[in-house]
Amino acid sequence: MTVARVGWLILPVVLVVAPVRPDDRIAEPADYTDPNELTRVVERLASPIFKDRIEASRQLSLASPAIRTRLETLLERCEDPETRHRLASIITTLKRNELILPTKVSLSLKKVGARTAFQELSRQSGYKIRSSGLPDNQPVHDFHFVDVPYWYAVDQISSAAGATTNPEDDQGTLGVHYSDTYNPYVSYSGPFRIVATNITANQYLQLAGLPRRGLPVQNPEYIGLNFQIHAEPKAPMVGIGPVIAQHACDEFGTSLIPGQGPYSPRQSHYSPAPSYRSFNMSASVALTRSYRQATRIKEFRGKIPVLILTATQPVITIDNLLSAKQHNASSQRLEITLSNVQALDGGGVQMTASIRNRASNPNDYSWSNTLNQRIVVLDEKGEKLNLNTMDFEQNSPESCVFKVQFSPNKNPAPPARKFIVYEWETLLHDLTVQFRDIPLP
Repeated sequence: MTVARVGWLILPVVLVVAPVRPDDRIAEPADYTDPNELTRVVERLASPIFKDRIEASRQLSLASPAIRTRLETLLERCEDPETRHRLASIITTLKRNELILPTKVSLSLKKVGARTAFQELSRQSGYKIRSSGLPDNQPVHDFHFVDVPYWYAVDQISSAAGATTNPEDDQGTLGVHYSDTYNPYVSYSGPFRIVATNITANQYLQLAGLPRRGLPVQNPEYIGLNFQIHAEPKAPMVGIGPVIAQHACDEFGTSLIPGQGPYSPRQSHYSPAPSYRSFNMSASVALTRSYRQATRIKEFRGKIPVLILTATQPVITIDNLLSAKQHNASSQRLEITLSNVQALDGGGVQMTASIRNRASNPNDYSWSNTLNQRIVVLDEKGEKLNLNTMDFEQNSPESCVFKVQFSPNKNPAPPARKFIVYEWETLLHDLTVQFRDIPLP
């Protein structure tokens, strides 16, 4: 088992960035480069010994997602029912692992500017990085990374360049801009970067119901620790739940978690519902400081539940959009009527849409809240139009009516042709987050 190794030489800038400890790094899963070895492990899935079958399943489920295509080929050739069942389950697990593991990169560059380093990082990861915000006259550095997570490499290059980076469009393109600032409290979790951004504090003083015997009154201070979460383009977020604090203490060892002391209410947690597709989301956790002499959060550990968009499936497609003033279509879940369809100058289109949700939940508005990202109009060349406006006239868990207008990316453009409604497939995943020595106000 190997561990990711990092090294760098930077001239003349001093890096200031939260370190990644060795125990935070992810061990490289087995990739079974020897096809015979992979075949032998798969054959053990049909072993008459139960423990062998379980162990073979465990080994393959923990293997590199890169073996998934080879397992799919073996599944097509397999005739044993139990082996087929286990292989199908393992392939599903590997698809999930592929999504929640970080993209790894390796750089070995000497005497180059940060813009060149970002270009190489973009080439290796396959992700778009826009570094036009960096000055043309850049100092040169040496960058040496060996199998490190994408976000860690981003932060090291950014520190050398004196830059900040944030996802800045609906494709997850990373924008790089010069900034004389840095982020000292950063945590990495799979394909996500969690940045502690600020703390808010509210003091509480009890004025009534005081003890007659002059006993001290515990007056806790309510603290909000706030985060920014950035996702790799392969793992867009469509929902986020409350941060679950597992451990938080000050330098005296006193717990800062509400519910772990006699004067603090307990927090409630719930799973996130699908909302807006994004690569940049905010979160916060409520803490309390009962010991006023405390000056820092010595350690914080927790989880952040996020919904990751895993796939999109077209469920309704209407061709020849401009050929009629009204269209009707349906899927297993939705019924849609498009009316007043009108072509606009330059290739745009506007219409009124009425949608009924057959699988409605009386308390669930998420299906309609995400429509602005799940409906698409294509022109005759297959180019996607921009959604300009979406005004709801009616909105409920059972149905909605809205007016919508699309415009092309260039003018003039081919006429609009196809209307598509997508459904989202999502995965609920807990991000792990850990910080040390955060100052308290």
